[in-house]
Amino acid sequence: MVSGLPPIWDLLAPVGMLRFWVPLFTVECEHDPERGEIPVRFGWPDRMRRIAELIDRWEGDEDIYFRVRTEDASTYILRRKRVSGVWQIHFFRRAGES
Repeated sequence: MVSGLPPIWDLLAPVGMLRFWVPLFTVECEHDPERGEIPVRFGWPDRMRRIAELIDRWEGDEDIYFRVRTEDASTYILRRKRVSGVWQIHFFRRAGES
């Protein structure tokens, strides 16, 4: 599981240095021998989305992108920073929207 905040936040939170609560964006992955890390679920602790289909995967200079379709037929592009490992939602289209 990878949190949506830089690793330093994971170190500071347990010692009380965060003055506010931030819901952590999380991506759960499985390892595929041929394709590497593949996301299977993502979201926030109270709103996790299961990925029904990996539509596409491509790599940029600093990021890796995953176009996915969730069980509710919405489309997302998830982006993972290579250096920090931080995940973000780069694009979202609700099911039924053009």
